[in-house]
Amino acid sequence: MVVSSPKIIVERAGSYAWTHRSWRVREEFSRTVTASVSLFASTELPLQRAILPPILQLLDDPNPGIREAAILCIEVCETFFSIVLLEELGNLLTLCVGRI
Repeated sequence: MVVSSPKIIVERAGSYAWTHRSWRVREEFSRTVTASVSLFASTELPLQRAILPPILQLLDDPNPGIREAAILCIEVCETFFSIVLLEELGNLLTLCVGRI
């Protein structure tokens, strides 16, 4: 059995799960990512960079369960990656403002 890092799993499964038609898949994947952040935060800093843009997009989802899962994930990221998270949010904000 081959063991993969959480970042690789999020990148491969996330390409389908973040935008899946079923809200249950999107919500559960968000909760799974939140759990992996809290478990592997000290060893997987690139994980945070891979999940932040899709999690922010889930904040705009019409389903309240998905929005709640996204908020929880951002809170957990803030706990473990506070400085890096603020830098990434600033970079994403700059990109969004530049597109307008």
